[in-house]
Amino acid sequence: METYKKFYNGILKYSILLLFIMFISARMQASPPMRKINKCNTFNVYIKVAKHKRICTKEVSVDDYAFFCYIMRQYYGEYSEKYLSVIPDTITFKRVYGYSFPLKGNEAQYDGESFHQYIQRLMCTPMSIISRQQAEAYCQWMEFGVGKERQSSKWHYSLPAEADYERIVKKAKLTTQHPLELMKKKKYVLIGITDNVAEYTQGGKIVKGGASKDLTFCDIDDVCNIETPIGFRLLIVRKK
Repeated sequence: METYKKFYNGILKYSILLLFIMFISARMQASPPMRKINKCNTFNVYIKVAKHKRICTKEVSVDDYAFFCYIMRQYYGEYSEKYLSVIPDTITFKRVYGYSFPLKGNEAQYDGESFHQYIQRLMCTPMSIISRQQAEAYCQWMEFGVGKERQSSKWHYSLPAEADYERIVKKAKLTTQHPLELMKKKKYVLIGITDNVAEYTQGGKIVKGGASKDLTFCDIDDVCNIETPIGFRLLIVRKK
């Protein structure tokens, strides 16, 4: 009896190993060829603007905002007004970005690249196609959280003011990235202040963005911003 048990156990282990090898082989044949992707800035690092005031070195990413939407959906429900109010214009998003906004239920679109590269792209691309109210809702969530877990942090989160941009542009690494390019890997260096996507400010205006090294403020309906997607970054101020 013991001989039969050892025999069947051996067959079972061999079968599992064979199935595993077949699975790996099939995945290798089916997977698209790996393409090198430039490493980018995926960390939310804050640097000093003034006393008790810090600004994020990069814009809020697609992945950051998608996680915010996920939390709102999990807590308030799929059909709640609070959740629906923070979802971006998904049709325009797909037209501009070339893939669907990563809401739960959407199929991941990473044709020609690995899943890891797709996720990295979400983490490295600035979020846009949202309203000022949605950007401010994200700031509120960062400061207070949601529901019963709501509690004030030591920092007040908001959009930066025009004066904040004017103060920190001298410290920034000025580049000429076009809108929606991957944010460069500059962990402790301000990037995208004058280029890449436009950005909402506290005062009602937006930073122009685009492939420019000049800090320019525009009204939302100004002609200089028609073709520039608008994103945002975070400013934090320590509470007294």
